[in-house]
Amino acid sequence: MSLNLILYPIQNIFYIGINDIKEITKSNTIISSPAASFDRIEIKYGKFQEMIISPKDKFEFAKYLTKLNPKIKNNITED
Repeated sequence: MSLNLILYPIQNIFYIGINDIKEITKSNTIISSPAASFDRIEIKYGKFQEMIISPKDKFEFAKYLTKLNPKIKNNITED
């Protein structure tokens, strides 16, 4: 099972294995990323990879991922 990220407007597709995700953390970094917002989360996966995204509901998204893979360290809390 994988997390499929489709990035607009460039429409690149990234596949991240759910079992490869190590940690989810809030991020408001200004580093360029595919996230359309500054209210972001950082997904750490693989050995040293990371992806910054901005799901509509960070808390529910993180909760869903940790339901699929309980080994994910979830640092996202309800605001």
